Amino acid sequence: MRFLTHPECVAWCEAHGFPLRALPGGHLPESQPNGLELTPYYPPADSGQKVGLATLLWWLLEPQSDVLLWLGAWDVWPSNGHMPLFERLRQAFGESRPVDEAPGLLVSPSEADDGISVLLLALLFVWDCHVVSGTGTDAVFVSHDEYGWFGTRDSARLSRAVETLAAYAHPSAA
Repeated sequence: MRFLTHPECVAWCEAHGFPLRALPGGHLPESQPNGLELTPYYPPADSGQKVGLATLLWWLLEPQSDVLLWLGAWDVWPSNGHMPLFERLRQAFGESRPVDEAPGLLVSPSEADDGISVLLLALLFVWDCHVVSGTGTDAVFVSHDEYGWFGTRDSARLSRAVETLAAYAHPSAA
């Protein structure tokens, strides 16, 4: 696992064809990226079900190369998280910089469990997190507003994702 600074995350997304949006403070991943077909999901309230969702979202990416996890908006709902836990996890991975200095994590296929763990914390702590496949063709978004999407450029993969994520449809649809 390698931790990336904001400019390194931007460069990685550009090199892998993932759309970015320009903001006054710099570039961020596009929240509704052109070229990707999206299917929404809504994280469950139950923490055990969030574990299952994090694992499911990771494997929907079919990661065969490095995956970028780019964290954002970790301070919108401070009472939902516990930053000391995340800092200790980063230290266990060998990272001493604070998350605002290195918000990206480049995860190899052999480190899938570590990537899932970070994605799970984003779900549990209600943080923004973009997860982009190394091919640039698939991505996952977790929002601090408690929704997300899986996106792909592959229609067949989108059909599988829609079916797989049906259990996480909008609560009012139940």
